[in-house]
Amino acid sequence: MVNPVHYHDFSGLKNLETKAANQDPEAIKMAAQQFESMFINMVLKSMREANSSMKSDLFSNDSQNLYQEMYDQQLSSQLSENKGIGLSEVLIKQLNKSLGKNTP
Repeated sequence: MVNPVHYHDFSGLKNLETKAANQDPEAIKMAAQQFESMFINMVLKSMREANSSMKSDLFSNDSQNLYQEMYDQQLSSQLSENKGIGLSEVLIKQLNKSLGKNTP
């Protein structure tokens, strides 16, 4: 299982950069999973914004919004693990195909 690397995890990004420089096939998996996590996070954020017109201001505050964003980031990370929504698998196949490698 590949652990997702996040944009705010500098050691994880350095590890990804090292693997990519060594042409490690794991780098493509890590990058694809990170992309899928970011995509899911953007979808969740758009869904929350679309729903904001029905949201009551009575219980809304800045700290609740912060925790909601943190929850969405964690949820998108968890959803992208394993098979996720399938986007990372498609990206891996396409990237391996463009590099002339056989997909595992």
